[in-house]
Amino acid sequence: MRLTRHWVYEDVLKLGKTGDDNFFLDIGCCMGTDVRKLVVDGYPPNKVIASDLCSEFWDIGKKLFKADAEGDKIRFIQEDITELDPKALESMPSPDNTLAAPNTLSDLHQRCSVIHISYVFHFFSKEQQYNLACTLASLLSPKPGSIIFGAQVGLAEAGERTSAMGYKTFGQCPLSWKELWVGEGGVFSADAAECEAKLFEPEPKDAITPNPIDKKPYLLKWSVKRL
Repeated sequence: MRLTRHWVYEDVLKLGKTGDDNFFLDIGCCMGTDVRKLVVDGYPPNKVIASDLCSEFWDIGKKLFKADAEGDKIRFIQEDITELDPKALESMPSPDNTLAAPNTLSDLHQRCSVIHISYVFHFFSKEQQYNLACTLASLLSPKPGSIIFGAQVGLAEAGERTSAMGYKTFGQCPLSWKELWVGEGGVFSADAAECEAKLFEPEPKDAITPNPIDKKPYLLKWSVKRL
C-alpha cells in the first residue's frame, strides 16, 4: 500500500469529497491495489483513473479483487505516458467541464486534482524525467491544492546510477528533485507550486534491492502541490 504510507494521503481523500471534477490518476497502477484501497477509503470510484503499459496487470487485478464489469467503476487506460508530448498538451485549450469520461491520458489535460506515480521516474535519464514531469504538470488541474506525489529510488547525492539490470539512469536526491519541479529551470515557478521531498531507509516492503555496483539506494518520497 504505497498510497496510505504517504503524508499527503489524508489531503487526497479530502479532495475526493469536495464534489468537483477532481480526477485521481494513478500512473503505473499495475494490478490496481492502491486505487482500490483509495476507493474503499472514500474516493469516488467514477473519478479514479488507473493507467499502465500492460492491460494484463489490470485483468489480473480484476480477478484478484473479484471485480466484475458492472461493479468495477474505476476506469483503466492502457497507455505509455512517456509518448505524450508535453508541449502539445500545453497548447491544448482549457478543458470543458461537460466533457465525457476520459478515454486517453490526453483527455485528462488540466482535469486531474491528484496524480500518483511511484517507482517510475527512476527508470529514466535526467532529461526524460524532466519531460515526464512536464507532462504530469499539463494533466494537473490549475486549482490551488492540486497534488502530484509518489515515491522512487533516490540517492543521498544526485547522479547517474546503474540499475539492477545494468542500464544507466539518473538518481535524484531531495535537493535536485525540488529543483526539477520548482524554481528557475523547473517545471513550476516558485510562486506557483511547492515541493517536498524526503529520503527514507528502504524497508523490505519497499521492494528496493541494493545493487553491488550502484550507490546506496534510498526511498525518495515526494509531493508537489499547486499554490
